[in-house]
Amino acid sequence: MRALLGVMTSVVVTLTLVVGVAPTPASAETAEAPVAGATETTVTAPAQVALRRPVTISATVVAAGAPVTEGSVRFERPSPAGWVGIGEGAVDAQGTAAVQVVLDADPGAVRAVYTGSGSFGPSTSAAVPVQGVPQAASVVLRAPRSVVDERTLDVSAAVTTPDGPVPGAAVSFQVYRSKAWRTYGVVATDANGVARTGSRPRLTYRYRAVVAAGSWYTGARTATATVRNVPPGTVVKLPRKAPRPTRLPAQPRASGDGANASVSRIGDATWRSMKGRSWRAGCPVGRASLRLVRVNYWGFDGYRHRGEIVVHSSIAGKTARAFSDLYRNRVPIRSMYRVDRFGYSSRVKGADDHASMKADNTSGFNCRSVIGRPSIRSPHAHGRAIDINPFENPYRYRWGRWAPNSWWKDKAAGTYAWTKRSHLVPTIMRRNGFRWTYGAIDGQHFDG
Repeated sequence: MRALLGVMTSVVVTLTLVVGVAPTPASAETAEAPVAGATETTVTAPAQVALRRPVTISATVVAAGAPVTEGSVRFERPSPAGWVGIGEGAVDAQGTAAVQVVLDADPGAVRAVYTGSGSFGPSTSAAVPVQGVPQAASVVLRAPRSVVDERTLDVSAAVTTPDGPVPGAAVSFQVYRSKAWRTYGVVATDANGVARTGSRPRLTYRYRAVVAAGSWYTGARTATATVRNVPPGTVVKLPRKAPRPTRLPAQPRASGDGANASVSRIGDATWRSMKGRSWRAGCPVGRASLRLVRVNYWGFDGYRHRGEIVVHSSIAGKTARAFSDLYRNRVPIRSMYRVDRFGYSSRVKGADDHASMKADNTSGFNCRSVIGRPSIRSPHAHGRAIDINPFENPYRYRWGRWAPNSWWKDKAAGTYAWTKRSHLVPTIMRRNGFRWTYGAIDGQHFDG
């Protein structure tokens, strides 16, 4: 509803109330008492007024057609408890009294009450309908274009009307998530009409602010603002001619500070997934001898993710330490899914290591045969071997035959691909108790 800047129309209603004193019989001892003058009061007010803006209401008082020049007028509006005063003014030489008032809510109507004086009796005007019109509020959202993942996103909303800031307004800050607008904070504006809030979004979202209508202003809503979530680390840029691995869904974002490594026994849900894939009856180790290591890592996308790897209980501790060391040195890892994610493969008689390598997945325990040598059980079947970034650090399983590709067989890049023992990853693994057993012909493979 639009705010009105002034008086749109005026309504004048006149009510005549005659107030007198009953005659007293004359006597020799008592003179006849004078009769107070009867008065008429009319009130003038705009039919519509903008709330919280000064408005003038006036009244005229006459007696026998002449202005009443003494006394005062009380202006009133209705309430559930009856008529209540909103101002009072003295009658001037023209028989007029006026007040300037600021209304916070729709008054519904006003009236004027002449309170009377020694010479004139009181009178009350008829009620004049007056509609209070809320001022039009507007709200502006201020948000950055981007926020670094896991850092605080600060947004604010400024609420104003044509008369200035609106303090005390309730602002709902909303984010568009899961196909719906969801409120994540409700904050009242300060003395300057500004509300602020913070959050830690883990993805790119759209934001807006919604202001609830107040007693004297309308509700309002901002335009939407998209805030991009950007990675805290460096995004790996592969060489232009390098082949690309199979894409996997990104793993969950990291939890906790640093690597936050943990070691636990194999839970029921994990074991159900492993059975028939990475483990089957007849494997050299069973559930009791295996451990699940969870650890944060730096992804190729520059984000911190949380991965999982299953290893033998005897190397679980140093596995956690080694991956914590890799994390501290910001070594990028493409993914760390349990290898059972890739299903069973009859080629290797275990979880599909070919698919895992093609997806550049770092993994540990897998009760399978050696790639290219189906009659020989892999060291991974004992849970004491780990493959790291296998796509960029391929394995030569026959002379001239490489898995999962041959492009990377003699190339080093950054810290995610290595060809020498002196490179960072072999060095980190060695100082944490692992052997780079086969060197560059099986660059991904480390034994614990």
